[in-house]
Amino acid sequence: MTRLNGNAINASVRKNVDRYEAMLMSGRREYFDEDDLLDVADYYYNDMSRKENALQCIEYALSLHPECLMALLMKAEIYFYSGKRDEAWLIIDSVSDRTDQDVLYYKGLFCLEEGKLEKADEFYKKAYFAQMGDSTELFCQVVSDYLEHNVTDGLDKWFDILPESLKNDRGVLEVKADYLRARERYKDAIAIEEKLIDSDPYNVVYWNGIAKLYCLDENFYKAQESIVYALDIDPNNTESLILAAEVATHNGNFNDAAEYYKRYLRIDDKNALVYYNYAQVMACLESYDEAIVMSGYALKYADEHQTNKSDVYQLMSSLYWSVGDTKNSKIYLEEARKENKMSEEAYIMRKLSIDLKENKAGSVKDDVEKLTDIIVEQQSNPWTFLYILTSFNKYELVRMVVKRMESENPNYAAKCCPFKAMISFVEKNVDDFLEKLKTSVEIAPEETRDLFSGIFPEGLDVKDYYAYALKSVG
Repeated sequence: MTRLNGNAINASVRKNVDRYEAMLMSGRREYFDEDDLLDVADYYYNDMSRKENALQCIEYALSLHPECLMALLMKAEIYFYSGKRDEAWLIIDSVSDRTDQDVLYYKGLFCLEEGKLEKADEFYKKAYFAQMGDSTELFCQVVSDYLEHNVTDGLDKWFDILPESLKNDRGVLEVKADYLRARERYKDAIAIEEKLIDSDPYNVVYWNGIAKLYCLDENFYKAQESIVYALDIDPNNTESLILAAEVATHNGNFNDAAEYYKRYLRIDDKNALVYYNYAQVMACLESYDEAIVMSGYALKYADEHQTNKSDVYQLMSSLYWSVGDTKNSKIYLEEARKENKMSEEAYIMRKLSIDLKENKAGSVKDDVEKLTDIIVEQQSNPWTFLYILTSFNKYELVRMVVKRMESENPNYAAKCCPFKAMISFVEKNVDDFLEKLKTSVEIAPEETRDLFSGIFPEGLDVKDYYAYALKSVG
């Protein structure tokens, strides 16, 4: 079986790494058991991304243990994922025992990577039937490989080949839940996770797993309930804390979300994505100064956690805009653009907001013309664009944009109708407002609710907007 899928860095592995590195520093040769050297190589490759050190360790293992098949297979895997696929296949084909289950497994894995699904399935099945005993480790690894490569068709047949006595094995249930989730059969996956929890009720991983499934199934009450159980078991579980914060954010409980992020950062204070999400939560609470500080930390650690810097820069631009600092807002907007991950539409949209706040009429006009061109050409949603103009009371610009959009594409009528109703409302053209409001409620209820929520009483259902307005003017 492959060893390059993430061993925990336990004390014994750390001890072997230290001993191995001390040997290299001294320039002498020492004897190591082959398994100890394989763990060191795995540590270098999987945990530290130090490919050359891993290969050096494997060569040393082979010098001490020339018959070590696992060392050869690890070398082949490193070669394969380093782009040396021909060399990797040569190593695999050089093994004399071609019926060995590990050799067959690697052949299946390499074929899967190369998109040769039929050959992969053939080798995987040979590997499975070549194993001795009732171990399910190989079976679970194969299913996981398929899922990692987004291959789900035909996987149900793999579960069929298992003997009945193994179908409730915990590892099998774990990968079956993953398979069902990949197939978007969330309720079936939840049923499997419930079995796992029954078998090990204090397993935080299972509680986190079922919480994620409840989120996918849009049952956020049950998701929150599951996370509470997880945090009761382990109050410092970082995955549980992030899940708790995300669910609280979805439910609009921003203060709770902020507390969960604070708890997480007491454990790991270098996670850029957590700082980024925390900053967004603080922005929702209108705590912009703290949000700016958090986004600064997100930027500081972005490289370490492969966080999209463009997203962080855009957030910082938005935050500075919110506190009226258009100078810094523009600076970070330009930084976001330099990352080449920001669409032209998003860039001009943000620039428009800044130009509107600075009351630069000429720039605003240019922004509006460019955005209208882009949106019409790409047939994208004009909602945010029109909402920004409306929020700055630029109703003549709204009228101009709506007229052009509807003339070039009749499909924009539904998206534009609420804004036409708003213009009539502002101009106190009662009859026209009522007519357009009625139409808006019918063809664009969500957009109408979002645009008029500050005008109608809180809690009033959008379908009752027209009746309420009619009664009010009557």
